[in-house]
Amino acid sequence: QPDQNQVDARRYQQAFDLYFLSLTFTILALSIQTASFDHMVIRDGFELLAWVLLLISGLCGLYRGLWTPNLLNTFGMKAAIQQEYESCKNDKSKRNTLKRAEEIIENIQKKVASSLQIQKTCFVSGLLVLVIERAYEPFWGIVKALRSSSN
Repeated sequence: QPDQNQVDARRYQQAFDLYFLSLTFTILALSIQTASFDHMVIRDGFELLAWVLLLISGLCGLYRGLWTPNLLNTFGMKAAIQQEYESCKNDKSKRNTLKRAEEIIENIQKKVASSLQIQKTCFVSGLLVLVIERAYEPFWGIVKALRSSSN
């Protein structure tokens, strides 16, 4: 039985996951709405690359959201099976069921962990690419202004 700190930690993690997913799709939507293509291949390519990275990040977040309840349910089933197994240790079918539950948990944990890593990497990369693309023109405008004022 989890203690209150574990329950609170899970609740905060769920809230953060939803916030992060919402933030990802919000930034993607705003970047699409405010995009202006000026036929500079590199800038336009950076804009599109940022969209793809943010979309991948959002889709990985949705994928994690799909698998997390399955993982938690499997943990619950494993705990129930383990409790039953303790009462009758010689039951081979219970031992096999427990082993299968552990395999399922390991498989789902790998999926959730890898999708989290992809989600974080694509989010940060997409954000950086978007900032570079959007800051390109203002940055060079400042550089040119500084150069002209020093002459």
